[in-house]
Amino acid sequence: MRVFTDPSRKDIPAIASLRMHDGASQAAGAARCAGQRHRFWELRHLLVLNQNRLGRDYPLEYARQVNLDVSAFADCIDAKRYDATIVTHAADAAETGITRTPTFIIGRTLQKGRFQGIKIAGAQPYIVVESKICELLAQSNLAAEALKSVM
Repeated sequence: MRVFTDPSRKDIPAIASLRMHDGASQAAGAARCAGQRHRFWELRHLLVLNQNRLGRDYPLEYARQVNLDVSAFADCIDAKRYDATIVTHAADAAETGITRTPTFIIGRTLQKGRFQGIKIAGAQPYIVVESKICELLAQSNLAAEALKSVM
């Protein structure tokens, strides 16, 4: 099966549910600061594994483990460089009905908070995601055939 993505869309790699827990927003900021040095996924992995250890100092420990410049990383966190972006992305997620991670929206995005397609929430086996993609492709092909028949 071939999977196509829209290259004009950017994925949001970290959406902090601000209601989830106190450390979620700070953890999302730490992950984004690590992303400045191409270590987003490595730091995110440690944050996920250590969700009960997220305060101010723990991400600095994790930064050392993934070979980040800890001083520059701490400056980024202290500057709260990504706070506004994180709040905006959390609001966008809530407006779209995203309440948990991971959530995938397969289809087209329309106006803010609306989409045409299927939302898959929570960790799902690949076969579930594949079947939803096939379902959308079938609907798309049926619509194309119907359009051809009237032209």
